[in-house]
Formats: sequence, C-alpha cells, structure tokens
Amino acid sequence: MIISSHRTFLSEQLPPLPIALKAIGYYYAERNWSELNDGKTRAHCGVFWCASGGADIMINQKKYHLNTGDFLFYYPYDAHHIIVNESHFEYYWMTFDGLLAAEILQAYHFTSRCNYGGPVPKEIWLDANKTLSEGTMNSLYLGSTLVYRLLTYMKNGNKTEDVIKEPLLVKQFKDLVEDEIGDKELDLNKIAKKLKCHRTTLTRLIRKHIGFLPGQYLKHVRLKYAMELLQNSNYTAAEISDLCGFSTPEFFSRCFRKMTGEPPKRFRNHF
Repeated sequence: MIISSHRTFLSEQLPPLPIALKAIGYYYAERNWSELNDGKTRAHCGVFWCASGGADIMINQKKYHLNTGDFLFYYPYDAHHIIVNESHFEYYWMTFDGLLAAEILQAYHFTSRCNYGGPVPKEIWLDANKTLSEGTMNSLYLGSTLVYRLLTYMKNGNKTEDVIKEPLLVKQFKDLVEDEIGDKELDLNKIAKKLKCHRTTLTRLIRKHIGFLPGQYLKHVRLKYAMELLQNSNYTAAEISDLCGFSTPEFFSRCFRKMTGEPPKRFRNHF
C-alpha cells in the first residue's frame, strides 16, 4: 500500500525559505521488494522511518540496516537502494528542500545516517499531510515548522516520557522564555541567573532535550510569537518587534527575513 502527498507549488512560486516541506508518504513493502534511485534528479533531503519489519538501504554504496524504530536520512543527490529481505518493510518517508536544507540537517549533528528513534511520530505525518493538502502560501510556512519539528524529534532520540523525562530545569527554562519573551535584555546569562544554575549546565541540557542552543531557542520562540501576531493582530511590525523582545525593528526584520525569506509586512499580506 502506498500513500503519499506532494507540494503543489511550482519551484518559481516558492518564497526563499531556508527549509521547506516537499512531500511525505507511507509504504508497506513485502519481502523481495526493492527500489533503486540514482539520486541525480533528487535535489532535496529526506528521511525514511521504519514502523515495522526491516530492510537494507544503501546510501551512496554504504549499507545500513533499518529495524523497527530506526530512521535514516539522506542529502541532496544521494543515491539509495532499498532491499527488503525480511517478511516486510513498513515505513514512513518525508522529503524537504529549501535554500539551507542540507546545512540545517547537518547542524543537528546526528552521529550516524541510521539511528534508533523509537515509534514513528505519526502525528507529524498527519499534520504534514493536512498542510500539503491545503496548498496555500500559509501552508508553506507551516510545512517548514513541521520539518524542524521532525528533525528535533529525531535529535532527541524520540524518547517517550516514561523512558526519559524532561528535567525540571528545562521546563523552567521554557516557561521563563514564554513568560518574559518581551524582555529585550533576556539572554543566556540572565536566564541562568534567574534559574540559579551555571550557563554551561543550562546550555548542555537545553541542547540535549530541545535540540537548540538557548539563544537559538529564545530567538525561535520570539519569531514564532511574531508570526502569530502578524497573522492575528493589527499591531505594526515595530510594535510586534517590541512585544517579542527584539532590540530594534531593524534587527527583527532581518531575523524574520532570514527565517521566512520575506520581511514581516510582506508575510502579513499573505493572510
């Protein structure tokens, strides 16, 4: 059984997003099934995630074996060859591109192309399928957040809460960022002081459990809040910059353009 959804926008219609959701799918393959792709026309990154069964996957002549719960990723123009030697291979896949897709994938510093991630995060695929089916400009931006969500899920080992609980310090960090997002002076040093911990300890825990450095997460939350205000309020870009804790409207605009490929005012015009 094959289920798949693809982005409907043509390449020339896409805004210059750093990373963008391209397609998702599900496939159940029987024993002796195989697929060969030379990668020559595949200018995107991708992920295979094994839901049950197993298979051998060759990426650029290097073989990896996927068992239930394993995921494997690839870069643009990587050749792959899937060979099912077990009873079956049930898997989900996702592809993504964008101006910085390969660089962002590299920035997550996975130790290997093939890793154990646990049960497939099916809710991400369901959200991605809904997003792709909308076919709107807004769906492109929502698709980008889903790719980040999947990569962060992969980085955290996809551990369930009963296997690895989020430390209290991490929860306190996230709550503090949400509560004081408008504080322009909020940074790693101030947060560490408020939480009464060393900045090195905080950095290590945040990177391990969230997948970002504290400063990156803080900027991510500020930009996410800014996107919500642009869509659902009449505040000006300068007012939103202030509400979200950016030092100046100019800095806010630069950060926003870097994330979305568009300045705040043009982004708002899509809604």
